[in-house]
Amino acid sequence: MKFVRALASMLCLAAAVHAAEETPPPVAVDQYTGPKGIDLQPAPYPESERKSGAEGWVIVNLMIDPEGKPYEMTVGDSTGNPVLEKAALEQVAKSRFEPATMNGKPIDAGHKVKLEFRLTGETTAMLIDGRLE
Repeated sequence: MKFVRALASMLCLAAAVHAAEETPPPVAVDQYTGPKGIDLQPAPYPESERKSGAEGWVIVNLMIDPEGKPYEMTVGDSTGNPVLEKAALEQVAKSRFEPATMNGKPIDAGHKVKLEFRLTGETTAMLIDGRLE
């Protein structure tokens, strides 16, 4: 009887060791939070474009550093008006952002901002999260 109990205990122990070996270790998941505009303002409408009736939009691709300052700004897409593109780049350069974080630590991150210039309303600026549709 003692032999049967000992054998049963050894089998249970072997099964527990085998199960522990098959259990994968926990996977760490990084927590990313994207940047947010703090003082992102619409660009002033260039007077020459207002007088000529030009409207349009500009998407600015940029990097945001861990202090929330934009850098490496480029025009990603636009309606093709170089004056509006210049105004959009200048305005984004003046903006400040809450930086992106990885696991709570501020990091450099890429982002996009779309600025629209409309004669019938106010110019607008918005942060674009994710893909443009």
